[in-house]
Amino acid sequence: MDLRPHRPPRTPLQRALIFVGVLAFAGFGILFFGGRVPADALLRFDLPPTLRAPGVSFPRAEVSRIDAELSDTSGARAASASISISQSLEGPRSPPAPVRLRPGSYGVRAKITHRSGLLVVMSGIAKIDDGEVVVDLESTH
Repeated sequence: MDLRPHRPPRTPLQRALIFVGVLAFAGFGILFFGGRVPADALLRFDLPPTLRAPGVSFPRAEVSRIDAELSDTSGARAASASISISQSLEGPRSPPAPVRLRPGSYGVRAKITHRSGLLVVMSGIAKIDDGEVVVDLESTH
């Protein structure tokens, strides 16, 4: 025996209003949260042929590691990425490093390490969106 009260069927106008309400709710959610969803990106670095810092100079082919920190517009650390390079780096572009960040622009500070342990610090800007992001690194000195 069903003890629930009998409800009359919804009219076409009621169904249309419910449908419009659900669409409005979904649309508001997309507008409000659309830019806040993190994006999966592959971060790659363009390096000059010779990396230089005061008292340090070495060719990009001898780079062994890249450690990068990404900071947001307020300067807060947003993410980090590391790339170990086992073979000689051919060409200006590094292998990719995956990062997950909200779309936008981020400052990049990269520590480039030579096989012998020498270190050069470089900087650049990363514009994060889905897909590959190439950061053109420049010397900070």
